[in-house]
Amino acid sequence: MRSTHLTVNYPGPFTLSGYPHELPAGPYELLLQEETIGGRGKVAFQWTAAYLTLPGKSRKVGRSKRRPLNSVDLATAMRHRRAPSARIGEAALYPKENLE
Repeated sequence: MRSTHLTVNYPGPFTLSGYPHELPAGPYELLLQEETIGGRGKVAFQWTAAYLTLPGKSRKVGRSKRRPLNSVDLATAMRHRRAPSARIGEAALYPKENLE
């Protein structure tokens, strides 16, 4: 498993499936959780979970929440990602983990 962090920049307000509020334009952190697939000599990664970091409603600095993305929301986010400045980490983040 690997984790990839990307920055996505939404040019205008947007919504996420299952999230009741419209979110403002701007940069957001996208976390992709991927697993290794493939055989000998050929390794590829397939995403198993994706999360978008949203600012918290609290006025406290540093408060944020990670919201899971479905495949449609992930495809939209990937269209808005910035140039390849991804940080890849080996720390696994499991889809069923509550991040709030």
